[in-house]
Amino acid sequence: MLSMCVARPMPSCSARVSPVHLSGRHGVRIVRTGTRARCARGPSSLRVTASAETESKVDMNVFESVVPAEMRAKVAVRAATRKESQSIPQALLGDALALPELPGYPRPLWKTALFSVPTGLVWYGWYKFAVEEELAAYNKQHPGETKGYGGYGTLGPFVLGCALGPLADALGAPGGAAWSAVGVVWIYYTQYLLYQRVNELYSAAGQEEPLTVWWLLFPGFNLIIGVRQVHFLAKYWAEARADLGEPPLDDPLVNLFPFIGAPDFTWKTFLRTPSLWFSPLRDMKDFDVEFLKE
Repeated sequence: MLSMCVARPMPSCSARVSPVHLSGRHGVRIVRTGTRARCARGPSSLRVTASAETESKVDMNVFESVVPAEMRAKVAVRAATRKESQSIPQALLGDALALPELPGYPRPLWKTALFSVPTGLVWYGWYKFAVEEELAAYNKQHPGETKGYGGYGTLGPFVLGCALGPLADALGAPGGAAWSAVGVVWIYYTQYLLYQRVNELYSAAGQEEPLTVWWLLFPGFNLIIGVRQVHFLAKYWAEARADLGEPPLDDPLVNLFPFIGAPDFTWKTFLRTPSLWFSPLRDMKDFDVEFLKE
């Protein structure tokens, strides 16, 4: 698995969310006041006004523009609403099929694994699309240093890049199947952008950035930062939706493997600290290895 706000002057902006009132712990209110979305910063909250109008084509990349408008509308980012009480199977189904929302829909690691593994990572493709769409909508309201490409702009080039290999092989083109590496390079790049944006969410909220982004490049550590991204993004959105009755994030996988939810740590700290690896090792002393000392 490859990972609200600060007071700053904001110009008018568009947002693809459904018209509804809400407010979150990070000071976001979404209300409808007309046919265009408008952003304004008050003393303690950001007010976002939005309508269900179709987004401007100017904001769409080529991969989004080729998708029929009716289909885009079905999976467009909408305003978050309070969850209704449901049975466990109904709640799990609702989580699996949850559409992109703002503030984002919390998708904890244990559910991401539960839905992804049996589907052969097909559901993870939906997860990737949804979180990228949510962050793209958020970034339109809160421009940051790092910008992504939304769900369409992230998955579209990846699928196309991966398809280049079989196509080149079938046509006998030089390089053959190796052309699929284009898709792999692209998804790694978008993962880098995703990790940066998760860090920016926490930094803007006055909290420590949780992800060591360069770990993306190293086997083993890229998995660590990947599961940490899923957790910390879900945790952030859960806190942002506290006023909607969203409970604090409680993830059994994070409880079992403490390194997933621990504050940021160095690779040396991880290697010398067994209590970070597995909760049954919580009482085990750190390794006294000179090389691993800071």
